[in-house]
Amino acid sequence: MKQITFSIINYETGNYGSLIGIINKLGHRAIVTNKSYEIKKSHFVVLPGVGTFGSSIKALKKKKLDKLIRKISYFETPILGICLGMQLLTFFSSENGKNNGLKIIPGQIEENYRRNHHIGWNNISIKKNSDFVDFDNKSFYFQHGFSYFGPEKYKVSSTKFMNKKIVSIIQKDNVTGVQFHPEKSQQNGVNFLEKYIDIFK
Repeated sequence: MKQITFSIINYETGNYGSLIGIINKLGHRAIVTNKSYEIKKSHFVVLPGVGTFGSSIKALKKKKLDKLIRKISYFETPILGICLGMQLLTFFSSENGKNNGLKIIPGQIEENYRRNHHIGWNNISIKKNSDFVDFDNKSFYFQHGFSYFGPEKYKVSSTKFMNKKIVSIIQKDNVTGVQFHPEKSQQNGVNFLEKYIDIFK
């Protein structure tokens, strides 16, 4: 198998070590970088994220990575946003006041039902026409207090939290966002990333 290079975007927030580990486990190369020439020549780009929406978007803008991410999204480079990284792909968030996102996938980020944080393992429900349908009813690890709200056509998967459906995967063309953490989801996470690579390589 040809070795694939993943650029994990470095804007000083994210779970880089676990991501590197899962990518390496699949036999591929992972670099943590904010250098545009490295990101542009990568086969895949990963946007991680831990923290708040507002501070993260400011960090991306400070390094001019917001413009770069939008630019490469037009060039059909596969982009994977994880947890907060998924949320940053949207138009805006209401977390700590309104903050504009990268505006790649239409929709917005709003607080979870009754302000409860969704933390722990949960099964996901995949749309039947999705390339990820093999992961229907599989369990993944979540850790978030805000969720995606947007057009149905961008919703690939949902999960139940406090008897409410929340979106767990969004997708627009070559850009995919997952609300869960594949890198913390043990073998299901490894299998998901392997499938993701097969879809977009």
